[in-house]
Amino acid sequence: MANLTVTLTESLTVGSDTHSFSLDKTITGANSVFKQNVTAPSAMTEVFRVGAAAGLGQLAEASLLYFRITNNSSTEEVIVQYMDATGNFAVTHVLFPGTSHYFFTDATNGIEFETASASVTLGSSKIATASGGVEGVMIKRGGSTDVSCTIFAVTE
Repeated sequence: MANLTVTLTESLTVGSDTHSFSLDKTITGANSVFKQNVTAPSAMTEVFRVGAAAGLGQLAEASLLYFRITNNSSTEEVIVQYMDATGNFAVTHVLFPGTSHYFFTDATNGIEFETASASVTLGSSKIATASGGVEGVMIKRGGSTDVSCTIFAVTE
């Protein structure tokens, strides 16, 4: 088994004030890597799926330790939707040029939605009906040009 270390570093100087932050998160028990470059087309398209068991184009939710999607463009946005098992699009984000979304998981539940409170909406009227976990990731380009994205996942 291998360890994955993810490092986040922030550094900002405004005038004579310096603001900085650093976080190192080590994920133990990594056994497998899934990495794929995909193109964000004009229509929303599923590019990643987790489920009860691993299969063709699907990773086992219970073994997922880490997930990242990166917009490789320096100029174009990507629209990312994280959906639950019922197909309700529970959360939508704009992935700005050159940025990433990443999630750490507990290798039991995968990527989780907060569904304990029906008052939590997170910009979507459907969040209260989400099944509790992200099972699919869909993307589309934000502009008129196809955009390359990298999907990276680590499983135990």
